[in-house]
Amino acid sequence: MKKYILQSSMVILGNTLVAFGVASLLAENHIAAGGVSGIGLVLQYYFNIPLSLCVLLINTILFLSAIFLLGKNFALKTLLSSVYFPAAISFFESSRIFQPGFDSMLLSCILAGCYIGTGIGMVIRADASTGGTDVISLLLNKYFNIPVHTVLRTIDITILSLQMPFSNTMHIIYGIICVSVTSFILNTILSEKIENHRIHTKISIGLSDFI
Repeated sequence: MKKYILQSSMVILGNTLVAFGVASLLAENHIAAGGVSGIGLVLQYYFNIPLSLCVLLINTILFLSAIFLLGKNFALKTLLSSVYFPAAISFFESSRIFQPGFDSMLLSCILAGCYIGTGIGMVIRADASTGGTDVISLLLNKYFNIPVHTVLRTIDITILSLQMPFSNTMHIIYGIICVSVTSFILNTILSEKIENHRIHTKISIGLSDFI
């Protein structure tokens, strides 16, 4: 129970950081974003499918995939993300005190990348996801051993590239910078988790040999 409470707290804190990065830094400066929302914008533009319907369908498919392929415990914590994240986004959007209003879009996208990368990293280290394209990256990591940050970066840059025909080019470029920073921070956090696991394993083996 104590472990579950700790992991749930990490999920909430991680989603709070991601929501702040998205709502207060990216959206406030109209910087293009990837993820499920980005996919929805692309589908809306090319196939005239309503954005809300796109997001709902994609998230539903990915959540069901998480239940069957990543386990029920993982899916439950991901459900917590799915419920809490929109609420956190709404809170930061409506609270002017949490909108720094930086004049520099470059600074905004770099800081957003730091917050989003840290937040996603915390959630994944709690054996959960923020939903959306995180699930795809975790599935590919589990079954094909492809690094999570590599999958997310590839997906997001692809989505941003597909938005170029109907989005401001500079906003897309800043979005790609944000994705690159996010990927770097996320890789750093997840690499630390792997290294700590290896050290723990070596200590356990050493103690068992000694005993």
